[in-house]
Amino acid sequence: MSNYIYEYTKGWNIKERAHIKYIYTSAFKLKRAEVKSAEKFYKNLCEVFNIEPELITYFIAEDCDDIYTMLGYDFFISKGMGIECGYFESDNNFVFATKKGGANHYHEITHFINTFYPKANGLLLTGLSAYISGDKAHYGKALEYHIKRIDNYLKEHPEIDLSNPFDFYFMDEETNPQYVIGALLCDIIIEKKGREGLLKVFEKYDTDEDLLNYLNKEILNDNESLNDVLRERIHTFSKDKKFKNRLGF
Repeated sequence: MSNYIYEYTKGWNIKERAHIKYIYTSAFKLKRAEVKSAEKFYKNLCEVFNIEPELITYFIAEDCDDIYTMLGYDFFISKGMGIECGYFESDNNFVFATKKGGANHYHEITHFINTFYPKANGLLLTGLSAYISGDKAHYGKALEYHIKRIDNYLKEHPEIDLSNPFDFYFMDEETNPQYVIGALLCDIIIEKKGREGLLKVFEKYDTDEDLLNYLNKEILNDNESLNDVLRERIHTFSKDKKFKNRLGF
């Protein structure tokens, strides 16, 4: 018995750096600048979240179908439709990226912290992966791109109530609103409580009810609603050419 991934990638190129081991198809050219930026991002991530870095094995495949094959899926509904996707497998610290995603898929690298904060609410972890990932925040696009799309969508749908942000989980195939909402919730918490405040929230408030109670009691002012605050922040940030996170990434 052996891991099929290594059988499938037998003959692929291998390049190991300080904390990231790359295994990539011969059709991909590993760029030194991307490797350096990935190492820097990973180092900063571990420092910000008080975690010791571990070796990440980073697979770079041809496309999404290639990734799913490595993961053991022979058939899936979206087969043949995706060129940009990624996946983080936490048991082995495996990152899977496509050639389009490249060697510095920050979004997937961010998921390394998930196992160290088992009580963190899923919406915040989802949001964090978009919040600090720059141009590769979500589906290969920057966060500001998705914020603009959601702002336009919310203008057309005033009935959507973000006071329960977990309910707004689908918009279309191009933007998942949970990534934007989760990112902005991280931003709001950091603005009010700082980095240490976000870490404390990651260490508890795992249920949706607990997180909502915390936001309403500890973050919002008495005359504010989460719906109004999120809508206003989405609209404000939609005007920015580039989104700036508060963690220095």
